[in-house]
Amino acid sequence: MQHKSHSCESIRIKKSKNEHILIDNQPSYLYSCSTNTINQKEGEEVIWVEFQKDDPENPFNFSKHRKWLTTILMAATAGAYVPGITISLLGVSIYALGFGITPLILAPFSEVFGLFFVGTGLVNNMTGMLILRFLQGGFGSTGSTMVGGTIADIWATSERGLPMSLFSVGAIFGTGFGPFWAGFVAGNPKLEWRWIQYIQAIYTGAIFIILLIFLKETRAIRLRKETGDKRFRAKAEEERASIPILIKNSLTRPAWMLFSEPIVFVFSLWISFCWGMMYCLLESIGFITELHNYTPDQTGLVFLTICAGALIGFACNFYQDRLYLKNFEKRGPEARLYAACAAAILFPIGCFIYAWTSYPDVSIAGPVVGITALMTAVYTIYLAVFNYLADAYLVYASSALAAQSFARNMFGFAFPLFVTPMYHNLGYTWAILGVVPFILFFYGHKIRAKSKFSLELQRLHEEQQKRLNQQK
Repeated sequence: MQHKSHSCESIRIKKSKNEHILIDNQPSYLYSCSTNTINQKEGEEVIWVEFQKDDPENPFNFSKHRKWLTTILMAATAGAYVPGITISLLGVSIYALGFGITPLILAPFSEVFGLFFVGTGLVNNMTGMLILRFLQGGFGSTGSTMVGGTIADIWATSERGLPMSLFSVGAIFGTGFGPFWAGFVAGNPKLEWRWIQYIQAIYTGAIFIILLIFLKETRAIRLRKETGDKRFRAKAEEERASIPILIKNSLTRPAWMLFSEPIVFVFSLWISFCWGMMYCLLESIGFITELHNYTPDQTGLVFLTICAGALIGFACNFYQDRLYLKNFEKRGPEARLYAACAAAILFPIGCFIYAWTSYPDVSIAGPVVGITALMTAVYTIYLAVFNYLADAYLVYASSALAAQSFARNMFGFAFPLFVTPMYHNLGYTWAILGVVPFILFFYGHKIRAKSKFSLELQRLHEEQQKRLNQQK
């Protein structure tokens, strides 16, 4: 492989004064032209293109408005399952199963987007409903799995706290808001339950159209299309593995990290218990409101307490961000865990309040307070897990997050299947107490000290930062 230098003028593409490429005498702010080309084959050149430091098309240099628009759109893709009919008990488990398994297989195809809400609205049998629920969970999971990478691509590490919290509040808030409005739709004789699926299809379709309009392509393929010159390449394209290798890595690396990395295992175990508990909560609210003779519409109002918990957790995260910025240099990624430590205590408190007030002679205010406390803790733990794993595993954060996502959704798949027999056989109070997760307190710096994988990534990251500082 021979290396030789060419100017951009030699390939009829000129640089403007601000170091951007001119195409047909018009500035293209997609990529800045590198002066190095590589003669890979006889008569074939590859022109490496990369962002310059101040290139406005570099995602890190996007305007604040564009960054927040992208973040809000990603948060809007966080959907919620709506348990409006009896078969939802199995349907929510099948949805979680697809949500957990499919990202391991389809991660290399993250640009693929699927919609199956219309199908679930038209289906007339249980088998078809469950199949479509699995597909909904599977293809719907692509948006969730892409969020971490998207936010990491446009926000600096010190700025990611608020964008990630915005996505998290969308995911948790939707879990409560979905059953709220779905209860009114299902109770309307003019609409009935099928319109729950139709409305979701309309919503996700509108979001998809907005994504197509506002999210612009920034990869080298766009430059090849604009110029007709196939020599333009980004180094990331050359380093990209083949599809079979990507699938193999997607299937094996998360599993390997789950069982070989103490950090991933501990966090996955903790968030999995919390997530399974949340799914049990979704199913148990109907049992509790039956004790108070609530109508479906009134039951939907109780689900709004999940939204309240998410909003309280979102508000508390502002203080967590202040603590992180203040203590990051001293504590490293563990500075993400101040609020999580408080949530570890709040979570069982919420469970106990919810359990011991679930009697017909006790005001519904008791369970409402318990749900709010529990969901505030779930939101905080969910956000801490995402942020901490992203900081600790850097370029392999996607695999670490996929590992915890798989474990988390497997618990979400399993817990609702036994929530009904537990409630009928053990009673409401003791059933809740029987699935209270272990409180895992964080000793992150000690755990990372035993992880050669994490330490090696941190060392490579520090070396890269030194090289970047030297270039500046």
